[in-house]
Amino acid sequence: MGTTEPGLGDDETGATLVERLQQENEAMRLEVVEARHRLLVNRDHVVGTEAEIGRLNRDVMRLQVELNESRKKVRALQTRKRALQDKVSDLQGRLATTRARVRTLSGQLEQRPVAAPSFTRRVARRLRGGRR
Repeated sequence: MGTTEPGLGDDETGATLVERLQQENEAMRLEVVEARHRLLVNRDHVVGTEAEIGRLNRDVMRLQVELNESRKKVRALQTRKRALQDKVSDLQGRLATTRARVRTLSGQLEQRPVAAPSFTRRVARRLRGGRR
């Protein structure tokens, strides 16, 4: 003859029912512990990821500042380079003009007869009393 209590099978007694419920309770407790562990691990991953994002954002900001400073330096150097190139062009023009003038004067010098001593030198010789 079977029992009429709910949850009890024909061959289950009160002691076996308690044992089965304790096993189910232990299984559920282990499942809850496992779920809590996974939740804590996930929270740790989230915190670690947020910290990494913070570090990366700080690095990005620092690199942006360095980039802006480098751009300013590049602009200043490009301006200086252009100014120096203009100066070199100007000096090359002046050099070409000076070389042309030297060639002209050299040609005129070659065409002149042998130059006589300067007036000052001639006066100094006469005052000294003749030739040495």
